[in-house]
Amino acid sequence: MDETEQAEWVERCREGGFTLVLGSGVSAPRGLPTWEALAQDLWRAAFGKRRSPWETDPGVKSPREVPQFLPIVLELAHRKLGQEKFIDALRTKLYANARFPVHDVGFRKSPESLAVLGRLIVQEFHRGGRRRINAVVTFNADDLLEQAVFASQPPQPPQPKLWGGHIVRICARATGRRLGMPGTGPIPIYHLHGFAPANIKGLYRKGWSKFPRFFDHNLVFTDAQYWSTTAQALTFANSVMSWVLSESRCMFVGLSMTDINVLRWLALRTLELERDAEEVARFARNTWSREAGIQHVRHVWIRANKDDPSGFLSEFLALRGVASLEIESWSGAHFDRLIRRCFPASRRR
Repeated sequence: MDETEQAEWVERCREGGFTLVLGSGVSAPRGLPTWEALAQDLWRAAFGKRRSPWETDPGVKSPREVPQFLPIVLELAHRKLGQEKFIDALRTKLYANARFPVHDVGFRKSPESLAVLGRLIVQEFHRGGRRRINAVVTFNADDLLEQAVFASQPPQPPQPKLWGGHIVRICARATGRRLGMPGTGPIPIYHLHGFAPANIKGLYRKGWSKFPRFFDHNLVFTDAQYWSTTAQALTFANSVMSWVLSESRCMFVGLSMTDINVLRWLALRTLELERDAEEVARFARNTWSREAGIQHVRHVWIRANKDDPSGFLSEFLALRGVASLEIESWSGAHFDRLIRRCFPASRRR
């Protein structure tokens, strides 16, 4: 993307109507394990010293070549441990080495991506009806984003509480509320893979002893859970992603953009747009061709240069309506500077 195109995207962001779509890249720098490391930990918690599927003899086909390898590992661990013990082990392993934003005195001014996003959500909440971020969609089950919002608020008391609907509203299952509608209330955070918050006393307003179990049945880690999120058209994940891709502009952050579900949702939306264009052309008795294309690039993927050095994935995503906005690196203040340009604290033209 050249400088002119970048400037155009900055201007689009300032117009608003965006949904943040977040992946594990925003939480990993805070000490959370990768999906593979988490699967290994849970396998050991369930099966002890039993030979792991990661251990193979030379020349023997590895189970890791099986599609859905990690969800299958997690499902076997889930079956062995049972629901309650699996959830306990999951939460223990997930946060074992976590550096919590609410315990970090320097987090509020940090240039790391999670802190930048926390400040952005607080800033946009206080813009009321002029907010440019309408919703957040995350594939992470942890609550580090909620902690980032909490930690990004001014330290003077009284400190607003998250669980109580002050700045964000946590959504990890279908509700009767309209998805992502702009307004002056809390900004919804949709946890598509469920919600397993860390047990930090006092972080949420009330009912903490019951809250960690509130969304357990909506977790998506095992193979069966993974497919249950997409098996029917009206599942929570399908409903949310269908809405934000069609009625919002999405900014993808911390995602590799190679997840099969993300690619499926983008492909389905592109097919809908192409069918609509064909219908319009037929009605108007005009000729429409795939080569002519349609102007549907309305979403953007924030990535470091090393995330797609050849540009292969970016070229493909452009066909799915997603432009690639490059930053030099995720370290340093590159992402912070970009977000400040895209969503300035005061409106600048």
